[in-house]
Amino acid sequence: MVANELGMETFASVNVLSDPRARPALKEWSDFPTIPQVFINGELIGGSDIALELYESGDLQNMLNDKIIHQSEGCR
Repeated sequence: MVANELGMETFASVNVLSDPRARPALKEWSDFPTIPQVFINGELIGGSDIALELYESGDLQNMLNDKIIHQSEGCR
């Protein structure tokens, strides 16, 4: 799994297909048309195709590192 390869210790996977109301609600809330959707700290990154492109380019790791740094700075 990509999350493990990137060294992510904590992540959640939510199956929105298990609840017929969840899928349309997520699309409306995020204003993004496709599923799956990838979020980092509540911020929509995009769909799986975008996340894969970011992963392959190394940008996803940079985004995660940036989020971790900013999150830890806020805890000081």
